[in-house]
Amino acid sequence: MEESLQIQASLAPEFVRDAWEQVKAYLPEVTQRINQTQQVFICGSGDSHHAGVSLEMAFRRWTSLNVTTAPGLEMARYILPDIGGVDRDVLLIGISASGEVARTIEAVEIGKELGLQTLAITLDPNSTLANEADWSVSLYIPSF
Repeated sequence: MEESLQIQASLAPEFVRDAWEQVKAYLPEVTQRINQTQQVFICGSGDSHHAGVSLEMAFRRWTSLNVTTAPGLEMARYILPDIGGVDRDVLLIGISASGEVARTIEAVEIGKELGLQTLAITLDPNSTLANEADWSVSLYIPSF
């Protein structure tokens, strides 16, 4: 395990540099949509949920928006049904590396039914999650 962590840590600077180039391509559209947003919901499962938790802090700090993060199941079954119908100034972000996690997809489907803007963050631009969301950000993460 320690060797794996050392390998990942040694690759991190190059990965961040390369990933930032990918992210910059999405910034104009992301910025425009965030500027039209009043509230953000973020969901994912497993590691993707933890990515959402990290993203929550960044959103709050950089945008001053109200942000709620939860696992996909909790978002789909408990949080979204309680918010009722809303207008398009609410953004739901579903995060899934594969784009095929059932509960995250379910949350995005429910979000769309409620009238929320939906964004998928995934590694697979052809995934179910990417196709279900209103728009998607697809990133490449190399295996080490």
